[in-house]
Amino acid sequence: MKKRVFASFWPPKRSIRSIIVLFALLTLATGAGCARGKKAAEAPRSGKGEIVVTSRPEGAVVIFNGNPRGEAYKLRPVEIKGVDYGRHSIRAEFPGYVGQVLEVDVRAKKTPIEMRLTKDGAGRLVVRSDPPGAEVFIGSRYYGKTDPAIEVTDLAPGEYSIWLRLPGHGMERRNVIVERRRERRYMIVLDKAP
Repeated sequence: MKKRVFASFWPPKRSIRSIIVLFALLTLATGAGCARGKKAAEAPRSGKGEIVVTSRPEGAVVIFNGNPRGEAYKLRPVEIKGVDYGRHSIRAEFPGYVGQVLEVDVRAKKTPIEMRLTKDGAGRLVVRSDPPGAEVFIGSRYYGKTDPAIEVTDLAPGEYSIWLRLPGHGMERRNVIVERRRERRYMIVLDKAP
């Protein structure tokens, strides 16, 4: 009886080979996973690098982690030096284009980036003034005079400050909203200067 129990417990030779092969495959698969883990661990965790930013169209304002850093051109890119390794936010803006925001993972001494802005989704803004003929500034850029209205068709969606100025009248400022593929109309009354 004991012999039969032992014989039923112990697998035949063919099963032993299968178990050995299975064990070898599992060992190799586990080793391959560890090697990948070592490779990832070898990537630098601390240090400083440089980000080099160009833009299309050229001349876009580059904002790095919330701070303006300059205008990006192909021959004169914005170079941001002394950047800690890790994730950082870069935004590019250009009048009449939809701004672009990228999250960059800096892991090397030099990281080149090209910001591509598109006109797709621009909004339309119509400004009238009473009396007509006021100079219109959106942000700090001059767009022309309201005669009787001015139409701006290339603004990226967002909130803007509009300034109207007319000799003999007070300067007027308004915050306006431009929506993607929509037209917004504003009528601004200018008071006479005292």
